[in-house]
Amino acid sequence: MDWRADIIGIVERLRPGSILGVMPADEPLRAELTRRTLGADCRFVSAAELLHEDFAIARSRLAIVTGVMEQLNKRDAGQLIARLRDLHAEVTYATVAIGDTWPQSISHWRNEELIAYGLRQVRHYTIEGKPLNLYHYDIYDYKLTPDWLNSRYWANPERWEKERW
Repeated sequence: MDWRADIIGIVERLRPGSILGVMPADEPLRAELTRRTLGADCRFVSAAELLHEDFAIARSRLAIVTGVMEQLNKRDAGQLIARLRDLHAEVTYATVAIGDTWPQSISHWRNEELIAYGLRQVRHYTIEGKPLNLYHYDIYDYKLTPDWLNSRYWANPERWEKERW
């Protein structure tokens, strides 16, 4: 499976009004996204730009991160995901090289570390025998309200004096 084709498929399925791409300038996905955005506002920034304290940009519907996480130290990569998640995008998809088998990587990621940032693994790829995962974050389905936390149970103030648990 080709991860670039999967990301293009996601863009075509979501049809976002705006896309924020965080990827190297020579990433072939940039040209393909620009060509297939179907009228969406498509902007590309570097990780350094996004991490700069004065960086300001309107919130995008979709952010796509690729070729970046493993090229930053873990602290900066964590800040990048947090900024995208909290400030710059409603939905984020990120490809991340997993493990220490990628020789050019600065940081080596484990699946658990990325889950700790609120990302969910949606796909696993093998590129030349090395693992690459696609992760997803959506502000609208990040944390679903559990069944027990509703007005039928203890969270209903009208029942506090009527029942004892």
